[in-house]
Amino acid sequence: MAIKVLYAEEFVLHDPYPHEHIENPERLETVLAVLKEFSGRLDISRPSSPPDLGVFAKAHEQGYVEWLLDKMRRASSVEFIDPDTYISPGTMKAVEALSSSIVEALESIEEASIVILGRPPGHHAGLKGPAMGAPTLGFCVFNTAATLAKLLSGRGRVAVLDFDLHHGNGSQEILWNSSRVYHIDIHQDPSTIYPGTGYPSQIGAYRNMANIVVPPWSGDDIYEEALGEALGIVSGIDPDYLVVSAGFDAYRDEPLTAMNVGSKFYWLLGSALNRAEAKLAIVLEGGYGLGLQNAWKAFISGLLGKEDPIRDTYEISRPQTWEKFRENMEKLREHLGLGKT
Repeated sequence: MAIKVLYAEEFVLHDPYPHEHIENPERLETVLAVLKEFSGRLDISRPSSPPDLGVFAKAHEQGYVEWLLDKMRRASSVEFIDPDTYISPGTMKAVEALSSSIVEALESIEEASIVILGRPPGHHAGLKGPAMGAPTLGFCVFNTAATLAKLLSGRGRVAVLDFDLHHGNGSQEILWNSSRVYHIDIHQDPSTIYPGTGYPSQIGAYRNMANIVVPPWSGDDIYEEALGEALGIVSGIDPDYLVVSAGFDAYRDEPLTAMNVGSKFYWLLGSALNRAEAKLAIVLEGGYGLGLQNAWKAFISGLLGKEDPIRDTYEISRPQTWEKFRENMEKLREHLGLGKT
């Protein structure tokens, strides 16, 4: 199937300058430089659908949407709406472009796999702001992946697969009571990192949540096992649509990471998505350094059915790290009623 990449210049107008911030426009410059290496294999285009800011009310409470849009319209300089998260005079245009991308994704997903290269990211944004008791929005504003999932659920079963290092607490909160949407999330142990959510016991109102908890300093072997667990759950769901929250901050040497994950995990994931029968939409989330270069390149290579061009050294986890991962997986199976393996 063709791959349609949606990118608008307005995404870089969400800009923290003159403040320094790890979530900045240069992130997209890095991603676009990688994509140019695949010219001819990807359709990179500006979303042509008109903006529809009303789509965000499908995921968020109307009061939150109205409050935030009002702040964006009034913004004459960079303003921090919490200690992590800013809006700028250009954020409104970036959000309008995100809404256009969502509308176009809904129109095009039956004919092509969709990749939305949008900013600001979204998976920490919940029903009415910070989600599930998290202290901040974690750089996020509106939840693109959860909005897509809610809208697609009117057409069939939807699975959301989130592989960002941090738990997608906003997506989990929004989708908690959605009987036609399943949320599968691979993330670092929430007792060790923001946002402090995503335990195996958090399974949703319809057992539609699966939190695959990975201990700090896990290597390629554990992440490969976690991917197999996640894909097995997705296969059991047999979704009509698969929305992917694509975060690349678990890659080794990323500024926010505490993992030893190399390119193979991302290549395997991209390859699995290449073979997926479900209609596919991929939304860019985290990634703030080498992950947006090496991990992204490996991921796109797998998605295109090509070999891993990075071929990082394969890192093996310590026995005590494996033990903790297996304990987490047994807890998840127990809560989901899957039994032991």
